[in-house]
Amino acid sequence: MRWLALLVLAALGVVSLAWLINIERGGGVGVALAGEKLALVRLEDVSVWYALQENGLDVLRDLADFFHSEGIPFHISLIPVFKDPSRGIELGIGDLHDPRVRAFNDTLKYMVERGGVVGLHGYTHQCGNEVSAAGFEFARFGEYSRPSYAAVRVKAALELVHKVGIPVTYWETPHYTASAAQYQEFARYFSIIYEPDPDDKRAKKIAVVKGLGGRKAVYFIPAPLGMITRDSDVPRLLSRVDRRRPELASFFYHPFMEYQHSLKTGDCAVFHLDRPNGYLRTLVRELKARGYRFLRVDELVREIEQGGHQGLYYSSWLEEEVLLQ
Repeated sequence: MRWLALLVLAALGVVSLAWLINIERGGGVGVALAGEKLALVRLEDVSVWYALQENGLDVLRDLADFFHSEGIPFHISLIPVFKDPSRGIELGIGDLHDPRVRAFNDTLKYMVERGGVVGLHGYTHQCGNEVSAAGFEFARFGEYSRPSYAAVRVKAALELVHKVGIPVTYWETPHYTASAAQYQEFARYFSIIYEPDPDDKRAKKIAVVKGLGGRKAVYFIPAPLGMITRDSDVPRLLSRVDRRRPELASFFYHPFMEYQHSLKTGDCAVFHLDRPNGYLRTLVRELKARGYRFLRVDELVREIEQGGHQGLYYSSWLEEEVLLQ
């Protein structure tokens, strides 16, 4: 009787034939319902900068506790090395002689224990005299667009996270900007790139690109809801969700924005954890109330590979001239 019902659902397009085959092989039964509402949340530009503030690490821990209490996974886009050249600052997760770095690494591991999924957000997220997170690291043209430059930066970032024992799951290009040849390099190390299709930065669906970096498939996962920056963003985004009913509600957020803060001497921030702005908490709870299921990017990819969410992605193949760059 169950198989008859499932075959009817397949005929109606509610589930896929690939999903039925997955069930026959012992796969899960809940991964491919058409129209299921999914959500992703990403904490942006997380770096040792937080350890340089009065209580920045408390901000990260408090948010990790919030996500854990809600029972949802969250993503952490890590900048391994923080640089502020004008102030003579260069501090990375591998500088273990510095107690601030050790405290940051411990906090990062705590966040992973609470359900965090770490990805690499460049190596320094800057170039030249720019400050990390504000500057660009790669480029579409010129000196910083070479694939060899990208390869060195990715390898250096991976060496640091491996050194300190931080597992990474995805790559996110700083400011979503790099050359086509550099995306080839990123894909040699990561099959999940947590940003829109480089050929269509406004894409709302996942792009499954065949052949990039020599891989069978690379998944570009966008954040169609964009970034939360102020309290007015929350009702605006929820209104969009209610009107369009997107299958994927994915957004990102800078952790320091969740709390009011003041500045001490030397631009050191003091965050008032007793006075949260609450943008993130409100949006997460409202999406859950609307039936959205929060999940990890690698979990989403696994469900797609098992035949699920067929309306959520499109496939493309690299043109030969791109492969030859």
